[in-house]
Amino acid sequence: MSQLIKYQLLQLKNSFIIFALILFGLLIFGGITLYIFADSNGASSVNGTEFSMVIFIFVIFVCCFGENFRFFIQNGKSRKEIFTSVIFTEIITSFGMTIFILIFNFISNVVFNRSIIAYSSLIEQMYGENLFGFMKYIVQFIFIFATLLVSGSFGFLIATWFNRAGKIGRILIAAGVPTFLFVLFPTLLGIFPSLRLLIGNFLLYSLGLKSNNPLIASLTFVITFIIFSIISFFIVQRTEAK
Repeated sequence: MSQLIKYQLLQLKNSFIIFALILFGLLIFGGITLYIFADSNGASSVNGTEFSMVIFIFVIFVCCFGENFRFFIQNGKSRKEIFTSVIFTEIITSFGMTIFILIFNFISNVVFNRSIIAYSSLIEQMYGENLFGFMKYIVQFIFIFATLLVSGSFGFLIATWFNRAGKIGRILIAAGVPTFLFVLFPTLLGIFPSLRLLIGNFLLYSLGLKSNNPLIASLTFVITFIIFSIISFFIVQRTEAK
């Protein structure tokens, strides 16, 4: 088990290093550029680090499963071992990336002087700034960690589903999922106001936006992570190495 986890972490290491270097490069370039062109009334703002990490962890777990699954099966590993190792890899990766994000946000707040340029983290944009006093960083850690967990588990779910499907199924997944999320779903919300209201209220409560509490969102993300993982488990058990 530990060998499988170590193999996957080493596989992700280079991708993470490259991504981190890009972020710090953008931080340096953006800091210099904004200090030159920003006006003195604080009109400029910088954000988006956490969201880019959410996309990153989703993509790496979508891309890595298929090849690793075949390799592990060929080396006599059981599907249960493979699944468990991926879950632990998700948890360890999310934990490490959460630490990285908190450090990056701290550095960004130093680089971007708030009197000139406002740097806002994802949690500050959603729930307000300086809301939790001394508990702020603990709440941020829990929220970011849970967000990355659910993103990674969704990537893993898509990867298992894609790997399980045949050629036609893979085409439908590759084209159908983004089409539904970015075309059909918004269209349905526009056509049916009651559906839009229902989903809007659900998101307000489940994400803690109604009560301005990110811990509610964290709990929702953890529950979603568990659900996605259970579904992935059953798919992995029925997946053939191709």
